[in-house]
Amino acid sequence: EAKGKPYLQGWAVVENTTDEDWAGVRMALVSGRPISFKMDLYNPLFVPRPTVEPELFASLRPPTYSGGFKGEGLAFRQPQMDDPKKTPPEAKSRAPMQPARPGAPGAGGGGFGGQGAEFDRFKLAKDADEATAAERRKFAGDVGRDLAGRMNTGAVGSAATGGQLGDFFQYAIDHPVSLARQKSALLPIVGKDVEAARVSIYNPSVQPKHPLLGLRFKNTSGAHLSQGPITVFEGSTYAGDTRVLDVQPNEERLVSYAIDLGTEVDPQVGDGSARITSVRAVKGIVTTTTKVREVKKYRVANRSQQDRTLLIEHPNRTTQQFKLVDTDKPVEDTKDVYRFQTRVKAGEEKGFVVTEERDVRADVALSNNPDGQIRFVLSLTEASPALKEKLKEALQMKAGWDTALRELTQVQADLNRLSGDQDRIRKNLATTPKEAEVYQVYLKKLSDQEKEIDALTAKQKKLMGDEFAARKRFDDYLANLSD
Repeated sequence: EAKGKPYLQGWAVVENTTDEDWAGVRMALVSGRPISFKMDLYNPLFVPRPTVEPELFASLRPPTYSGGFKGEGLAFRQPQMDDPKKTPPEAKSRAPMQPARPGAPGAGGGGFGGQGAEFDRFKLAKDADEATAAERRKFAGDVGRDLAGRMNTGAVGSAATGGQLGDFFQYAIDHPVSLARQKSALLPIVGKDVEAARVSIYNPSVQPKHPLLGLRFKNTSGAHLSQGPITVFEGSTYAGDTRVLDVQPNEERLVSYAIDLGTEVDPQVGDGSARITSVRAVKGIVTTTTKVREVKKYRVANRSQQDRTLLIEHPNRTTQQFKLVDTDKPVEDTKDVYRFQTRVKAGEEKGFVVTEERDVRADVALSNNPDGQIRFVLSLTEASPALKEKLKEALQMKAGWDTALRELTQVQADLNRLSGDQDRIRKNLATTPKEAEVYQVYLKKLSDQEKEIDALTAKQKKLMGDEFAARKRFDDYLANLSD
């Protein structure tokens, strides 16, 4: 930090892969991404098998953040770095990103509104060689103290001059470079103050319980920043590592470098609802529109001694036709997430609610099947009075068709009964002597039934025409029903 603003220093790794020493070489580094490739045309092609790695409880992989398309953005201000004089002794002796000891402020496991709950223990990955890890931490601390001293005295500056080169960006090294063969060197190419604001970034898919400490910075260095790793120092103290994608001049970007153990977020699914908002009928197709509402609640507890600006990354589901309602406008939205900002004071617990709605359409084709569909639409309060009147008329037509169908069914049943009775009489006549008195009775009954069958057949023919006309009238009415 210098002059009240974070200080950004960028380095370029230059490698002399040739077999000759470089002596006083003028060098220009170009930042861009032209499309180029090489292809092996000699060796035969084989389909490679993927390498599967077992899941390890390793250190959190640093996420990268894409830029937003619109939104109000964050107001930049000087990051509130922790005052070393106010830092508890146990915090000074603890390396950053190490788990807080049980009972210490910021240790996990505290309940919302409760005190003294059992604290969680965070498992961070350890290097196989602990001595090497200790040397790296010592080296990072030494570099931080050295950078802090150089920034305070103005001794660290850029060794390159940046300039636009068409669609690319060029860093021209100001002084000749001498480098032995097969050796590499670090050259400072950016050294500028930038605008930044400290934030805590919560994304449940990255860390389900705690947000990440981060910065929202604006690239005011005037240079294009190529993607790569970043080491963050607070004063002379190592704060964490992160990485960033390509950043254009004056572009704003988020970076995160540590887990915010002092802040806990509990995402909860709220009470959703679904209600029909409109009913329309066109050519026998009734379309109902149902408004589906989904609610997501984020409970936030800030147990640290510093105020937090919390950025909540909520899934952007515009492709699923969801729209934000009754919710604060996001400060930024990307193709994947909305970013909502809320201030959480030290020791405060608060909630943040995200409400989304979408319209779901359902089409119901009215048919001459059982009239449950028509009665269901009639029961909807959202249906217009005109539509209900037309549906009532359709029910009357359906009742007339049902009457004709019942009469036709009864006539068919009578014909089936007489046909079976005649079969019985004919069998009796075949076994009864003609001289017997009952023989004449069977003949008379058979003759009477034939007359009755003729009458029922004529009635059946008429009823079949009536039933067909009633059904056609009902089907045509439904097919052209509109409100």
